[in-house]
Amino acid sequence: MSAVPQLRKLLTEDFPDQSDWIGKLIQPLNDHMEKVVRSFDKSLTLEENMSAQIIDVSVSGVYPVKIAWSLKRRPRTVIVGNVRRTDGTSFVLTNAVQVQWQFNQQGELQIDTVVGVTPTASTKYTITIEVKTG
Repeated sequence: MSAVPQLRKLLTEDFPDQSDWIGKLIQPLNDHMEKVVRSFDKSLTLEENMSAQIIDVSVSGVYPVKIAWSLKRRPRTVIVGNVRRTDGTSFVLTNAVQVQWQFNQQGELQIDTVVGVTPTASTKYTITIEVKTG
């Protein structure tokens, strides 16, 4: 993919024979082009541009963990992006971390278990998940 081109604005002076009306057309067109270039210049976010959410989930070994779901479409994928101990204690992951999940009948995203770490009442984790709809 090529780089985003430099934004060149259209100027009324570029159209001397149409200067009486062209300004009304150029202004919204320039605004639109600027917004599009800004969006594609590494400003796109997952939640603003896709049907997706990034959610921090606290797990303590008590399952299921139910998460309110506000998007119109059902979740299709849940990917673990980060794992940290809630108390800030550092640790080393020795396994890949995944969640076993479902979309329950109440319309909630439900985490049934976490694989790869063992949360307990005294060892709690915060897991950042990326959830995309289909």
